[in-house]
Amino acid sequence: MLANWEFLYERSIGCLGILKEWLVRTLSALLRRGATALTVRDLSAHALTVSQCEKILAEITEGESRLAESDGARSHFRLALGLSPIDNGREAPETRRVPRGARPGQRRPIRDPIGVPQLTHAEIRTA
Repeated sequence: MLANWEFLYERSIGCLGILKEWLVRTLSALLRRGATALTVRDLSAHALTVSQCEKILAEITEGESRLAESDGARSHFRLALGLSPIDNGREAPETRRVPRGARPGQRRPIRDPIGVPQLTHAEIRTA
């Protein structure tokens, strides 16, 4: 079956959901007729047609092109949100303040909960 990966890819258009449904249809038909082996002929009988695959591929391509965003549209959107526009496809650098004296990897005590009792297994049994 591994030798026929191109056929599987072609008729599933590389979509796992299509491949799964195709295999389920094929295996269901095999079980109904009592077959014990899966062949390429069985897969061919239950595969999507080339025209169906072409239509799905066209829909995928159209959908992906609709989702593609242009720099102009993104800059306009960012300005509408009150953010700085993008520069050459990259966002403006973030201006994040780092506290003076802070060292990389050093924990800030205000982030950790303090004074929260942790019950151990022994304390839970005696309570």
